[in-house]
Amino acid sequence: YGYGDGGEGLTVIDGDEAWLFEVCGPGPFWSPGSEEPGAVWVAQRIPDDHVLVHANRSRIGEIDLENTDYFMASPNVYSTAQELELWDGQEPFVFYAAYGPKNAFYNTRREWRVLDLLAPSLELDPWAERYPLSVKPDKKVSVHDLMMIKRDHYEGTEFDLTVGLAAGPFGNPNRYATSSSQRPEGVNYDGWERAISMFRCSYVIVGQARNWMPDAIGGVTWFGEDAPHSTVYIPFYAGATSVPESFSQGARDYFDRTFAWWAFNHVSNLADLRYDVAIEMIKEEYTKFESEFLTNQPLIEKVALDLYNSNPEAAIDFITNYSNGLANRVVDRWWKLADELIYTLNDGYVNGSTAGYPTWWLEEVGYGATTQR
Repeated sequence: YGYGDGGEGLTVIDGDEAWLFEVCGPGPFWSPGSEEPGAVWVAQRIPDDHVLVHANRSRIGEIDLENTDYFMASPNVYSTAQELELWDGQEPFVFYAAYGPKNAFYNTRREWRVLDLLAPSLELDPWAERYPLSVKPDKKVSVHDLMMIKRDHYEGTEFDLTVGLAAGPFGNPNRYATSSSQRPEGVNYDGWERAISMFRCSYVIVGQARNWMPDAIGGVTWFGEDAPHSTVYIPFYAGATSVPESFSQGARDYFDRTFAWWAFNHVSNLADLRYDVAIEMIKEEYTKFESEFLTNQPLIEKVALDLYNSNPEAAIDFITNYSNGLANRVVDRWWKLADELIYTLNDGYVNGSTAGYPTWWLEEVGYGATTQR
């Protein structure tokens, strides 16, 4: 039927290679049955010792289709750009410039942040419009590193969303969207920094692909429902034959405690009551779980591999039951955590005691101004 959206970037990995695949529509005049492809796409391999970040905008630039080890593309990648007058055919062809030009800080800042966290030695400019597609990190990157990067709100930088008046008295990094009719004059784009960890995120993953194991065990998706900063990454193995029912269904137009997503979304929203206190409670819980899961991973996989060598079906049952057991434990704890949060933070108190506001914030908002002359 053709690809009709504005564009998308997807990472495709296995145990040996990692590629970035970008696709967009072929223009408004394409129709099913046309001899031309129903999409324009390009893919670039990421070097084995590099890291890539793509944040809601096209990242692939110049391409070399003769280098088939590192580039692939649809046959219309050049012709469609010329037909739609996106490229003059004379200047060097740059995929993102032709099909996805975008230089908003909404995208660039997150690219900078990830690359700066992983390769600070490069001293990349946070105000640049373009960054290298991939870079070599200063040190080897772990699963835990990626988990924490996806929880980032620019903490410790000049863009830190947990400080300042906009963060409120309790350091809340969440910034709700602001419609164009509400924005101050001259601001033609939503003027909030876009964090890596977004409160409205649907789910977050960290994928592992290890080629020295059978695919069923070597492939792991560390999966977290809802926002990264308030979720738990749970390992689901590629060979698993089921997930808990609470993860296999869901709805957002009504609140339902049988859906796992609501447990995490509920906790995340309750945390906004007093973020500075709540996030520490949440961190304590996800740290316990993830530390346990990461510590036990080598042992669990050794058992699974031993089983796989003699009885693959038993190994599949083992990893399925293991992941599902972890998922059920986490969801049960998150519902209890929600109850603990509302007790701890209700009516502006913290554990039943007056907590008040920080002095700097009271001064900023004019505390006491209406009670004095």
